[in-house]
Amino acid sequence: MATSAIISPYDVVNILLVIRLRQGFMSVEAMVQGMIDDLTESLGDAAKHDGGNSAAGTRVRKAMQSAKATAQAVRSQVQNDKNSR
Repeated sequence: MATSAIISPYDVVNILLVIRLRQGFMSVEAMVQGMIDDLTESLGDAAKHDGGNSAAGTRVRKAMQSAKATAQAVRSQVQNDKNSR
């Protein structure tokens, strides 16, 4: 039986972020603001997790993984900018 991969909204955001970053469309400021917005959105799931909802905990963990990837992309962009100046 074949299984299909499910792509979450967080995965889509990360994919688009990498594409825009590589094409030079996103500033570091925009990347950081996007990260802040995504983390703010995950606050509701964090509250649900604290109330015992394990599915919400999974969503929080996924949001944290996305934030980690975005943070790494920001670090790389800042380093590339520094090296090119």
